Amino acid sequence: MPFICSHHRKHILKCTKTANTHWNNWTSQGMQLLNDQRPDEAVSFFGCSLDVATWLVDQPKVYQLNQLNEYFEKLSLSSFLLAECCSRINQPEFELHFLLQLHHRLLEGQPRQVSLAWPLSGYIRQSLERLEDYVERYGIFKGYETCLQDTRDRLQALNLNVQQQAC
Repeated sequence: MPFICSHHRKHILKCTKTANTHWNNWTSQGMQLLNDQRPDEAVSFFGCSLDVATWLVDQPKVYQLNQLNEYFEKLSLSSFLLAECCSRINQPEFELHFLLQLHHRLLEGQPRQVSLAWPLSGYIRQSLERLEDYVERYGIFKGYETCLQDTRDRLQALNLNVQQQAC
């Protein structure tokens, strides 16, 4: 579900510098709205920042570790903030949608470098914590047990990659 219209998308997502500038602006505006207790208005800003973060992570270029780590951080933050807005406006089904979207994206993420396995596993753990918070508030959702098992398997695989690199 894209938030940025196709017309603006081609202008905003033409280079990482422009995309990062927009991500920073939209996230700041969304945070201000969230702080002002206006989560319904913040949704569009965090949604646009999520579109940008997704684009940044999906770029085919091989980034330095710190850049890709920054992009996964932006992806996670945008998703968490958007889910938080959905929670505050009493839309738990959309909250779960954005939490699961991020979680599956992180589980499918292939570190382009083995050294990215450690930060990626940290983002997966954060995402799992948010899903567990959701379950605590609303109860177990369909597919939760499978999600937990997939998460354990992925974290174990990432941990093995890190250990093999250390040897």
